Amino acid sequence: MPPVLLALAVLAVAVYHGAGQGVLGIPVPVGASLLLMLRRRCPWGVYGGAIAAAAVPFALGLSSIAVAPAFLALLSLMTKVPFRVGLLASAIGDAVLLVAHGPVGITTDDTLWAVGWFGVSLLVAALIESRRRLGHEAAARAAWAERTRGEEVRRRMAEDRLDMARDLHDILGHSLAVISLQAGVAEHVLATNPEAVRQSLAAIRQVSREALAELRAELTSWRETGRDGAPHHPVPGLDVLPDLIHRMERAGVQVSFAGTTGLGPVSEVTGAAVYRIVQESLTNVMRHAGSGVPVVVRIAGTRESVEVEVEDGGRGVPALVEGTGIMGMRERAGAIGGWVEARSLDEGGFRVRAVLPRSPR
Repeated sequence: MPPVLLALAVLAVAVYHGAGQGVLGIPVPVGASLLLMLRRRCPWGVYGGAIAAAAVPFALGLSSIAVAPAFLALLSLMTKVPFRVGLLASAIGDAVLLVAHGPVGITTDDTLWAVGWFGVSLLVAALIESRRRLGHEAAARAAWAERTRGEEVRRRMAEDRLDMARDLHDILGHSLAVISLQAGVAEHVLATNPEAVRQSLAAIRQVSREALAELRAELTSWRETGRDGAPHHPVPGLDVLPDLIHRMERAGVQVSFAGTTGLGPVSEVTGAAVYRIVQESLTNVMRHAGSGVPVVVRIAGTRESVEVEVEDGGRGVPALVEGTGIMGMRERAGAIGGWVEARSLDEGGFRVRAVLPRSPR
């Protein structure tokens, strides 16, 4: 209730009971009511003044309507101070008003009134504290949600950069390896076999054109979608594996590939992972084992997974040091719940084996 309306109500009650209020019966409770106008600026001062305005008539043996403004001042104070401080203020005010009755004697009604004062203020203080805690918890949850949202954005950005780095590594690494091999062949037969040189240059031109087209599609999709979950350009999958094998054979790698007949349907992300793992494995064969090395590519399926195996007949690697290629294969498989094993074989050669889920969850 606004202080002015309270003052008018107190004034009406004081006038109605004016005979028992004495000379202080009207100005004291009205003044205490108007004092509430300052409760936001000076809550402690208003509460102290209201208690005094209620206690003075009691000490003079008069009834005091100023108890109502005093209690409202207490409730206003409780909204601004901690729970325990509010209860302490209630107890002090209660004690002051009870002691003010001392000269005329404290009756049972006075005691019950004092208990009621403190009991009601305790209930109100508990409600205010509960609301305050709920507000703090809501603010904490909102702050936590904001931090989590920021962390999630940063995590997605980091994952997006890693995905882009892997894609660019696979595209550029494979294309440059083929170009390097074909350039080496052309240099070797430059003076003796012009036709072989022409074929090597044609292969270099074809691989370069394909690499540029793939890079352009990849960068365009990143620029347009920002990696927001929408599908990008069609990613290479199991259906274009024969084209990859054909390109590697033209580059001089002897690939034995039985195809994917009978494999059954797999998700797009699994098909893309299979393609990239086979591509990177064959690229590593070109880099480290050279042309003319026989390679076997096996792809098989079970009810829940797809198994990929790329094994070459080269000299192997005495001490395997994982580069970005093998690391990228592991990350690509791990991102969809699969795994990759890469190791040299005891009888010579190198094997990459991957097991990927058909439909990642």
